Order: sequence, then structure tokens, then C-alpha cells
Amino acid sequence: MIALALQTSSGFITSGDRNILGEKATLEKKFKKLKILTKAEFQGMFVKYY
Repeated sequence: MIALALQTSSGFITSGDRNILGEKATLEKKFKKLKILTKAEFQGMFVKYY
């Protein structure tokens, strides 16, 4: 998953996996162009709640 995000320059991974989310800070520090978000965080970037 991380390799694919880096190869495609997507910049984001959305995940509900506790292992990935538990390593979020470490992974984002190691891969500076990568942002790991939950589904809700990702949706919040694009959806406005009225």
C-alpha cells in the first residue's frame, strides 16, 4: 500500500487498519511526501457539513 502511494505520487493513504494508523507518525516521518488518514479525515478534506 505504501509503495503504491509513493509510486503514484498520490500523497495519501486512507486506512482503518490499526497497525498502519498506529505507525502513522513513524511512517509519515520516514516518507515525508505521504499523509496517512482515516476515511473520516480524508472525507473531511472535501465534504462541507451544513
